[in-house]
Amino acid sequence: MSNELEAMLQRQHARALARLEADPQDRMAQMLSANREQAIADLQAEQRLEEARKVGELIELRLHGPRVDRGAMSLEAFLKVAAPLMKALRAIAERQRYGTAVLSNKVKRMTADSLNIKLAGVGVGSTRLMLTGDGIADTAGASLLHLTLTRMLGLLNAPNDTFFEAVDTVGVRAARALGDFAGAIYTAGMAAEISWPFGETPLHWDGRPDELLRIKTLLQSMEKPTEAEKDLQGEVAGILDTGRLLLRVPDLGKVTVRYALSQTHVAQQLIIKKQTRLRVLAVTYWDPVRQVELSKYHLL
Repeated sequence: MSNELEAMLQRQHARALARLEADPQDRMAQMLSANREQAIADLQAEQRLEEARKVGELIELRLHGPRVDRGAMSLEAFLKVAAPLMKALRAIAERQRYGTAVLSNKVKRMTADSLNIKLAGVGVGSTRLMLTGDGIADTAGASLLHLTLTRMLGLLNAPNDTFFEAVDTVGVRAARALGDFAGAIYTAGMAAEISWPFGETPLHWDGRPDELLRIKTLLQSMEKPTEAEKDLQGEVAGILDTGRLLLRVPDLGKVTVRYALSQTHVAQQLIIKKQTRLRVLAVTYWDPVRQVELSKYHLL
């Protein structure tokens, strides 16, 4: 239907241009040409958003509240919300691709370019922002954008008892940025929703004021984790396509070791039920909810 509509608009636009060529002063033809040109642009923009939705490249952010008046809000308030969200997305992407490695500014820029997050449209009603990114898969078949969005929404939706496990998945820097994002929305007296309409089970986060306060409080109470490099030796018990290795280690039992996309080749060389030695970064968090220490391991 959209293709037929676009073809009709193109024909009408062409006729208006022909009239203008014959009479450049034809005011009706001028208005018709401008109207059809805008209608074609609007339709093509809608088509691009629909294509982005189909391949998991569309993210919708809705903001609600008294400071959002008929779809408008102050630029200052918008920047306070958008800046930490973008910071979080970039930090999560870096974590998923490179793990705990210290990155140069050049590599950080390249990772941000890979996400290619753009403001692609503004919906009607409450402030409804359409963001798009680049969901292309790498040579291993993994999409950095899809993985980044999954991890971000996983943390925002994480219950208290597994919250700090989700923090470790995205990294402390990204988690603090998401805390700033939630805090900016809460302080402005707004609520928010994030939707990623992709796949059989689209992901959604409902950022009501009480939920914003929960996330903000948990992340503000988070202490800086301790880090130490160590060797883990044990039997390979599993290699998961979610960036995790399972290792049976004497005295520790079965432990999970996270690996980044750039370390996939290392994981592929391991053999189930074979002994191996891995150099890891042990990260220990204090979980104030459960009042326990939480140790996580990342492949170096």
